[in-house]
Amino acid sequence: MNDHMGKIYSFLDSDTIEKTKHDRVAKHHGCEVCSFAQLSDLIAKLNFYNPSLNLYFRGQTKDHKIKGCRETALRPWAFREDISPDKEASRKYLRDTLPKMTTALMKELKRLPSWKSRPHRLLMKRMEHFNEMQWAILQHYECPTPLLDVTQSLQVACWFATHKYPTDEFSQKGYVYVLGLPNIHGHISFFAHDSIVMVKLQSACPPEAKRPHYQEGYLVGSIPHTPQQYTYPYRDVALRLVAKFRIGDTKAFWDSVGNLRLSASTLSPEDDQIKEIVESIRKKHLKK
Repeated sequence: MNDHMGKIYSFLDSDTIEKTKHDRVAKHHGCEVCSFAQLSDLIAKLNFYNPSLNLYFRGQTKDHKIKGCRETALRPWAFREDISPDKEASRKYLRDTLPKMTTALMKELKRLPSWKSRPHRLLMKRMEHFNEMQWAILQHYECPTPLLDVTQSLQVACWFATHKYPTDEFSQKGYVYVLGLPNIHGHISFFAHDSIVMVKLQSACPPEAKRPHYQEGYLVGSIPHTPQQYTYPYRDVALRLVAKFRIGDTKAFWDSVGNLRLSASTLSPEDDQIKEIVESIRKKHLKK
């Protein structure tokens, strides 16, 4: 993945927007926000001052750092230390384990009665041509892939940043990242100049996969995917970081949203056919 954004406008220590570069944002502790309304206003300014970028969001309960540094790392799960403690482990996972899971996924999907319909057959043909579309389903149901989850819904990203913390307790552990990415066309787009691939989950996943649709999900990764001769920084989506926000008091943050706050049952419904399929595949092929 390449950093071709150049200078960006971002927020660092105040609500004043300033011109900077992504690496300065990555090293910063994050601009603290007190409410969803305040964050929404800051995002509006980012959109206005960065008109050439399409903004996507990611929420995390922790700001993961590059090992030995104070710089934010946003690496796809397949390149994190719990799955790939070294490059050889990463190669083995991408070469052996992940293909087995995608093969099992396609086999199970073809067994579903709904996949006999023409729209589903067309989707299946697209999935057979693009590994990224198969990975998209696995990734969104917690299987490690070379892709990273993002969303165009600020509310969804904020939920993921705060969902582990009670709304009646003070917390400074929720982070929302703003990423500047190319404009995707259709269900999947490759951007050779930026070494980026993007997948629109609403188009790439069947309606039986409820979670990707409810979360307005997208996936982003670096190309080429081949595990030979790569470095971890090349796979780091933080190269496209525009802003980093730190959520303080969780209760105060969500007060401005009221009853419209999202819930786990809304974003990850239990009656999800694809969830059951992927869970069985994950348990079989991932020992952890």
